[in-house]
Amino acid sequence: MRHAQPLPALVILGLVAGAAQAHDDVAGTRYVAPEGVDTGDCDHRDGPCRTIEYALAQIQHGDSIKVGAGSYDFSRLNLEDLLFGKQGLRAGFSAADEFSVDDPTANRAIVRGADPRFIQNLIAFGFTPVDAAGQPIAREAAKAQPAAACTAGQAAGFPCWNIDYLARIPLTGFSTQPLSAANLWGFIDRDDNREYVIVGLRNGTAVVDVTNPESPREVATIPGVTNAWREVKVYQVAAATGGHRAYAYVTTEGSGAGLQILDLTGLPNTVTLTNTLHDLSTSHTLYISNIDYATGMALPGAQAFMYVAGADLLGGRYRIYDLTDPVNPALVTTSPGAPGAPTPYMHDSTSVLLTDNRTTQCAAAHNPCEVLIDFNVERVDLWDVTDKAAPAFLGTATYPNARYIHSGWPTADQRNVIVHDELDELRIAGLNTSIYTLDIGDLRAPTIMTSYTGADTTTDHNGYTVGNRYYLAHYRRGLVIHDLTNPRALREVAWFDTFLLPAANIAGTDGVWGVYPFLPSGTIAVSDISNGLFLLRRNETSATPPTPPPPPPPPSGMGGGGGGIGAITLLALALVLALRALGR
Repeated sequence: MRHAQPLPALVILGLVAGAAQAHDDVAGTRYVAPEGVDTGDCDHRDGPCRTIEYALAQIQHGDSIKVGAGSYDFSRLNLEDLLFGKQGLRAGFSAADEFSVDDPTANRAIVRGADPRFIQNLIAFGFTPVDAAGQPIAREAAKAQPAAACTAGQAAGFPCWNIDYLARIPLTGFSTQPLSAANLWGFIDRDDNREYVIVGLRNGTAVVDVTNPESPREVATIPGVTNAWREVKVYQVAAATGGHRAYAYVTTEGSGAGLQILDLTGLPNTVTLTNTLHDLSTSHTLYISNIDYATGMALPGAQAFMYVAGADLLGGRYRIYDLTDPVNPALVTTSPGAPGAPTPYMHDSTSVLLTDNRTTQCAAAHNPCEVLIDFNVERVDLWDVTDKAAPAFLGTATYPNARYIHSGWPTADQRNVIVHDELDELRIAGLNTSIYTLDIGDLRAPTIMTSYTGADTTTDHNGYTVGNRYYLAHYRRGLVIHDLTNPRALREVAWFDTFLLPAANIAGTDGVWGVYPFLPSGTIAVSDISNGLFLLRRNETSATPPTPPPPPPPPSGMGGGGGGIGAITLLALALVLALRALGR
């Protein structure tokens, strides 16, 4: 583990941090606009407050602040406290449309008097900092590093253990110059064995050829509504005329976006937007069942279905789509709502396809039985969705520390599911990283236990299983790999920290958003919200985490959108690195 305790404020003070925060679905949002009034809670889109200082006095841990177009004086704000973690700022909105459109270019939030150390962070948050003459300050271009093995706890300037660095595309390395990255997915083309990663960006979806992982190539970026949240999954099918066709399905919480369907069949040369589903306006995420996660192909004898979570319809209950025609998914049904559930909302999902004796617990004793695992904030619900037109509720589980049950993934034997809570470390004072395991040996009475407790409070996000390894997108800790041999007692075996500044590994939602570990080559793709796409490779050669010597300064662009560490003194950096080493 990285740190037993957060870094002291004295040491953190003055460091540049990765900026863009993740989605604000897990907590309240406050609204600020120059035409607002500093009264009330400013938690309504049609009633913003006027100043950020007032909004700060209203927020709780986990809240975020959306800032409308206008001019702001930041000379009195402590940006060290304000920018980092859940309670961050996001600009690019307008009170005129009740903060529904996220467009920093059209809705400029001009900033004067900001601490120069955080200028690049503010740009990454959608602000327009200006100099003394009122001219916008330019975004700095980040530099990628050449491939490097993890040696003595370092790879290309990043702290690591048993994971090598292959390449990175910083945000400024993408053609559309996005301000942040979201989740990602990938696949291998069955026709030519080329490997690809599809990355959700703030302004669209980028398709990157990673066949040569040390020289990734952006093939194309399909534009989309501006939004910090974007999720993608891939489905590949055999074509009637021979060969294969592949499609990427993209959801976002951006208003009016619908669900985009990208045709990947023209790779490695082209990508096209082939359709957009408009039976929904926004949606949180999606999942495709019964597929091989490396190829996106349906499993033998099974049919793939798409599950959309958190749409702006019917309280966000799940929606099941038939993919027989991949370009025109057909809605089959929506969730009937689980008995006793506070709401019908589904936040995320995964599934298992069972053929063992547990099928006797399924509706009509279906065998095989497809079980949907529904993560819905307060509980994890199990559904028999074998009959797509008539989902049958099976059982539910929760745990005392549940604050926002976010996501999870089954173990290889499909007997357990690793569960992530996105707010427990933020909302429970003193709670260190907690990862949970759901036992689904009994589908009608599943149970949850704590299977991992970390040495610090860093928030865990999304994870995936490959064999007996669990690949976790761990926000400020970067990528962490766990041994799943005993799913009731996870054990760390590797990590790679993409989020260097501030160095403290504490609760918050900046850093790594997603990981895709299924490529046959072993290339691991990681999306860091403010630092772009990383390509890594697991190389487990050491049983003991290293205590590295002080490394060189981190690569440029670790400051939330492009800038290097410029104003950080060598003394402050040395103190941070020393504390990092002591806390391992």
